[in-house]
Amino acid sequence: MNRFLYFFLSIMLFQQTYSQSNNYYTVIESIEDVEVRQYKKMIYASYTPIDQPDRGNSFKNVAGYIFGSNDKNQNIKMTSPVVVKLHNDNEMAFIMPDKYQINNLPIPNNDKIQIYEEPKSIKAAIRYGGYSNEKIEKNKISELKR
Repeated sequence: MNRFLYFFLSIMLFQQTYSQSNNYYTVIESIEDVEVRQYKKMIYASYTPIDQPDRGNSFKNVAGYIFGSNDKNQNIKMTSPVVVKLHNDNEMAFIMPDKYQINNLPIPNNDKIQIYEEPKSIKAAIRYGGYSNEKIEKNKISELKR
C-alpha cells in the first residue's frame, strides 16, 4: 500500500490532445485505467492562468510561444500530451522536443510563459481526451485515488 501512496503523491492528469507515440515515459504498471509511469527529465513551456475565466486562454498563450511568438520567431514542434497541473493553479504546459536544452530554447515574447526543467519522476495517470473541466477532473482524481 505504501508503494501506491508514493505514486499518488505526484498525481497529474494528462489530457491527450494529439494521437502520437510518446517517448517521454515508460509504463511501469497498469491497474485498470491507471498507468503508473516513469518519466524522463522534461523541459516545459507553461502558462498559469490568473483566475478561472483566464483558464480558457492557457492553450492560446502556450501555443503562441511554439508558433513563433519568441525572440527567434522560431516554430517549435508541438508534442503531446499537453499537461494540465491542477495542483499548480491549473498550469498548462507543453513538453519541449528532445532536441532542446533549457539554454537553447527561444525566449518567449510573452512574459507570462515560463520555461523550466522537471527532473525524472514516477507518476500515476489516467489518459482521456476532449475538453477538460472541473467535473471531469474531480472524477479522474477520484478514480486515481481509488
